[in-house]
Amino acid sequence: MLLYIHNLQRKALPATLLVISAAMFLACSRSSLVTGSKEQPVPAEKKQYVENEVIVKFKKSIADSRIKEINASLGCETIRSIGSEKTFLIKINTGEEVKVIMEKYKKLEEIEYAEPNYIKKIH
Repeated sequence: MLLYIHNLQRKALPATLLVISAAMFLACSRSSLVTGSKEQPVPAEKKQYVENEVIVKFKKSIADSRIKEINASLGCETIRSIGSEKTFLIKINTGEEVKVIMEKYKKLEEIEYAEPNYIKKIH
C-alpha cells in the first residue's frame, strides 16, 4: 500500500503544480482586468520638460556679450549658469515651442548643444 501511495503522489505532483500555476496566472490576469491597469511605455515624443526653458551650452571661446546678443535675437534670456562652463538655463520669452527654439540655437556655430530642461522624476 505504501508503494501505491508513493506512486500516486509522484503522478499527482505535476498535476497539482499545473493547477496551482493556472490559478495564479488567472488571479494575476483577473486583477489587472478589474483594476484596468495597463502599463504602457511613454513614447519618446512625450518626454516631459519645463515649458519655456532650454539648456544651452555655448562654445568656450564665445564672449559673454555675444551670448547676450544671441539670446536677445531669439527672444530669450539667461536664467542662470548651470554645471559646466558656458552652460546656461535659458528662458523663452516669445511663447515659441521649446523644440523650435532649440533648433534655432543648434543652427548657430557658437552652440555646442541645446536641449529641453527635462523633468527628472524620482520614484
